[in-house]
Amino acid sequence: MNFEPNKLFVGLIDFFAVLLPGAVITFFLAPSIGPTLIGSDRFDSLRGNAGAAAFAVTSYLLGHFVFLLGSILLDPFEKRITDAAIKKPCSRLARCLRLLTKFDDESHPLRAAEALRRDEIDRFAGQQVINAFQWAKAKLLIEAPGAIGEVHRLEADSKFFRSLVVVSFFVAVHSGVTQAWWALVSVALIGLLAFVRYIEQRAKSTRQAYWYLLTMSAARNRSAQSPVSDRGLTHAGGVVLRDSDGRCEVLLVEARKPDGPRLVLPKGHIEAKESAADAALREVVEETGWTASIGWHDSHRSGHDVTFDDARVRFFVMTAGERRAEPERGREPQWLTLALAITDDRLGDETKRLLDALEIAPRR
Repeated sequence: MNFEPNKLFVGLIDFFAVLLPGAVITFFLAPSIGPTLIGSDRFDSLRGNAGAAAFAVTSYLLGHFVFLLGSILLDPFEKRITDAAIKKPCSRLARCLRLLTKFDDESHPLRAAEALRRDEIDRFAGQQVINAFQWAKAKLLIEAPGAIGEVHRLEADSKFFRSLVVVSFFVAVHSGVTQAWWALVSVALIGLLAFVRYIEQRAKSTRQAYWYLLTMSAARNRSAQSPVSDRGLTHAGGVVLRDSDGRCEVLLVEARKPDGPRLVLPKGHIEAKESAADAALREVVEETGWTASIGWHDSHRSGHDVTFDDARVRFFVMTAGERRAEPERGREPQWLTLALAITDDRLGDETKRLLDALEIAPRR
């Protein structure tokens, strides 16, 4: 069994985020409420081990209520700060806290993470089923357990300060009722600082998750777009795929040559000082008007080399983006399901064999 200090630290922080706030509230409430709840005689008899056990149990229970109250009351503020980092206008309070937490209007990684989530999740689910932060954490948990540990540590830290804000508010109210004004001012200041710290740590945890996620995505793209060698290649193209109501469809385009197959995969010459991957992406846009990115469902990222007559072509499996341009004149693009394309007489045998070898599901 491996000992993991980071998990131990996160567990302790989570525990004290519950226990310490509950202990503070129990300390203030016990003398006044305790006798009413369990009777004066029984309350006075709580001494020694019995008193310590009662104090610990009550602190733990009240701490959970504080923890829940903090999430209900304060998490919406954190969301407002995040929204303020992405769009304007926003309130003065949001602007001030955004400055304190060092959010950057122009380069906040949430935009990029949202784009990745839409590409990998929303496009197939048809709606937003998970927010960007929860999706980033889930992906890191699966693919980079070491990275998620740092995110969890910052999250645990933010939860501790969130509970501290609630406790500070309670102590401030209690101090105001008892007219201990010096305590009221001190505790109010502590609560304000705790709130700023909560927002700051929460912001750090979300940014860290997005930074890890974007770095992983960039590394995968570099790997996908950097084949072992482009030597000997003359052409490059794309097998552009999309999910349409649970069916995997491939993008084809009308052929230039009238004496060959009527439908072909988009491809073209690799220009000087151009990699095969760059040429493939460029040809897809030029011939079909569709943008695309190399990769499909985190698999099939390597190139597939095919020989057509005297041309050696490398095809990259791609995920469709958006149609942003007009295709070449007389070459209207068409979407066919993989199952139909493999049996369609308008495609050449080499193209059919390539599509059949991809083994991408579902094909229906």
